[in-house]
Amino acid sequence: FFPSRSFSCRALGSGGADCNYWDPGGSFFGGAQTTTISRRRIPAGIYTIEIQAGPMFAWMAGSTGFTVTARATPSVDAMCDGAALTDGVSVRGDTSGGLDAFGSACDGRVRAAPERLHPFTLAARSRVRLSATPDLLTGGSSPSVRLAIFSECDAAAATQLACTESAGSTCQTAATLERILEAGSYEALVEQRDGATTAYGLELVVEPVGAACAGAN
Repeated sequence: FFPSRSFSCRALGSGGADCNYWDPGGSFFGGAQTTTISRRRIPAGIYTIEIQAGPMFAWMAGSTGFTVTARATPSVDAMCDGAALTDGVSVRGDTSGGLDAFGSACDGRVRAAPERLHPFTLAARSRVRLSATPDLLTGGSSPSVRLAIFSECDAAAATQLACTESAGSTCQTAATLERILEAGSYEALVEQRDGATTAYGLELVVEPVGAACAGAN
């Protein structure tokens, strides 16, 4: 039996721990020789990396040798240079040359991809519909795309308010979000889901809250 091991980074965020368990031998659980934990925008401070060798079963003892590699890369500021969005007007965009400031999938996992952010402003509480359609590639297929709404264009301070990812190919070429948002300023983020670059069309539709129910009686 091979030992299962846990790798944890203590005191991330508000004092929690980030733990990962894996079996390098793959004898009982699917495993690999290495495991990786990636996190973005960890606050400055002192952290502890803890590695433990444990048995698959409670009555077995275990120990192991290991090698740890840690790398810290300074965060970059977002490029807030995408075309501003207005109701009912489609704009063109391209993530080529974009930075990777936000760098996370909809579920919060780190995903490196160049991004483009487009600002929009709501004068009143409204229902917002955003649609991002990437350009078609050869063979009629379309790349997958990630579309998100953030509270601002500062990756360190922004709150993700909504996020979706299209499947790409021909089964789901566009990514669409619909949310009710309060009056204020927002940023629409577009990036290729798999880390490449993409050109796309982006459209914002704004309507009063309750408009979809008009005439329902």
